[in-house]
Amino acid sequence: MIYIGVTGWGDHDSLYTSGVAARDKLKEYSAHFPVVEVDSSFYAIQPKRNVEKWVADTPPTFKFIVKAYQGMTGHQRGDIPFESKEEMFEAFLQSIEPFKDAGKLAMVLFQFPPWFDCNKENVSYIRWCKEKMKDTRVALEFRNQSWFSEPFKEQTLSFMEEEGWIHSICDEPQAGKGSIPTVLHPTDKELTLVRLHGRNVHGWKKAVSGKDWREVRYLYYYNEQELLEWKSNLEQIKNSTEDIYVLFNNNSGGHAAENAKTMIEMLDLAYEGLAPRQLDLF
Repeated sequence: MIYIGVTGWGDHDSLYTSGVAARDKLKEYSAHFPVVEVDSSFYAIQPKRNVEKWVADTPPTFKFIVKAYQGMTGHQRGDIPFESKEEMFEAFLQSIEPFKDAGKLAMVLFQFPPWFDCNKENVSYIRWCKEKMKDTRVALEFRNQSWFSEPFKEQTLSFMEEEGWIHSICDEPQAGKGSIPTVLHPTDKELTLVRLHGRNVHGWKKAVSGKDWREVRYLYYYNEQELLEWKSNLEQIKNSTEDIYVLFNNNSGGHAAENAKTMIEMLDLAYEGLAPRQLDLF
């Protein structure tokens, strides 16, 4: 089955009725899509009360893909706010327990930064991360081209298969070593993740300080031909994996939700168990 959603639920104004409070947006979001990516967990390990609310706000079949905390993936600048890496991983595992207990955790996504290149030290760290995550299903996404360069591509894919990592297949601008190609190769027979970041090459390369970088990097609208291309890609890889989770991350201009809905229509998908839409009550 192919499950389509977007990253985060706060920035998609086209989904929400007028005047909906921020605290209620996830409830309405889950009337449109069966899955969402939690990106707030990247910036801070979330308190359990937040996770418990998100679980309560969504239907029983709804799934969450939780982004690993930035200290776990090497994005953190300076010292991590924990006594040790072991303590950090344990705190993260405790925070996602409500997702797991409710059967709503699809996977945890480890997205490594552009400077995390293919070398022995980093391979060892990925293996260590997998060990610390215990029985949690984990997906792996790179931002450094070296992992899929000719000397290492097949070894990278084999490593993911052998170590039990779900491949996060990406669509993103081809902007040199700080980006990766689309590699249509599932590494897990049960689960595959696809993340569509847009193709804004200028925004991807541009150095922007502060909070504006996201607004520039992910400003992109997938046209019909590009979506048809991905329709074909998804139909190709579904023969190698049971469930595919597709997340549109082109949020900057409000395009992600529209593109996601168009893809659902193109694939003729119908999801059971979504929350009732607020507009249908009137």
